Amino acid sequence: MQTYAVHMRNPFNLLKEVGPLGFIHFQLILGGSIFANLANLLLWAVLGVWTVFFAIHGGTAEGFFLHNFYESTILRYGWINFFIGHTLLILVNVMVVIVRKKPRLILTALLSPFYWLLTSFASYRVLYQLFTKKPYHWEKTTHGISKLLKKQSS
Repeated sequence: MQTYAVHMRNPFNLLKEVGPLGFIHFQLILGGSIFANLANLLLWAVLGVWTVFFAIHGGTAEGFFLHNFYESTILRYGWINFFIGHTLLILVNVMVVIVRKKPRLILTALLSPFYWLLTSFASYRVLYQLFTKKPYHWEKTTHGISKLLKKQSS
């Protein structure tokens, strides 16, 4: 997010630097990733709230704001979209695992929607930290520290 914000401080400079096609790619890849991660949790929440609401009210939209527009048909389409979209993306992940001959990653491919949900939570955390903490704050994760290095530093 911070990289996107820094580059978009002056979008005309970025456009001049990377060209029109590069600018579109930047928006779709980086901006789209940020948007998708933020929208994912929101859309899951809306679908969940609507499902609970309709279950409580026996499948009718009585008492629901704008109930003439949001009938149970919209909820059905939401669930159809949710299941078909997630199923297709999981299948693509499974196909990649099979093509690359990495069978130990099948479970990872099947659990990818939960990964997307976790990245969505992380994106909201980043957004919160970006606006409430100093922009250069970075939660670093230590990787690859060997036992030998730990003994030497003690």
